[in-house]
Amino acid sequence: MKTIIVPIDFSEESLNALEYASTWANKYKSKRVQMVYVQTKKASRYGISEKKEREEADKQLKALVAKYADKFHKDCEFTYIIKNGRVFEEVAEQAEAFDDSMIICTTHGESGWSNFFIGSNTYRIVEGTIRPVLSIGTKGAHQKPKTIVMPLDITKETREKVPLVASIAKKFNAEVHILKVTSST
Repeated sequence: MKTIIVPIDFSEESLNALEYASTWANKYKSKRVQMVYVQTKKASRYGISEKKEREEADKQLKALVAKYADKFHKDCEFTYIIKNGRVFEEVAEQAEAFDDSMIICTTHGESGWSNFFIGSNTYRIVEGTIRPVLSIGTKGAHQKPKTIVMPLDITKETREKVPLVASIAKKFNAEVHILKVTSST
């Protein structure tokens, strides 16, 4: 988890994800945290041109860098990127650009003309990447994990996640509850 990707839409919820990313980056001594803002065609519905939206996003992202930079350890590079397209595709693609990355995002978010963090985008991000995705709700976003619930079935894909969960539990001194998932006719 040397790179942490945080989708940002400037909502309070996405800023909570950024706060949470600082906890993880400091615990894992991450090399970088990168905010990702995705321009969508929705801004034009509110009479805002793509150029104006990009300028405003750039201005707000620079302000976030100035405000949050001291929350990260001294060797952590804190940056941002502005992309165009579908939020879930662009966020997943950005995470894939780094060898050892994870995504920390929120399950909800909405701000003015950028209304894109409805749960479906978070779900699509999870579906669209092989990278670990930590999705947080609106409550308790600043807390360190104390309890981890890990659903486990007999598939290879879920068993492969056991070492990662164990690593996270060890780093945060968290308790792990394994939930056995079965299906039956």
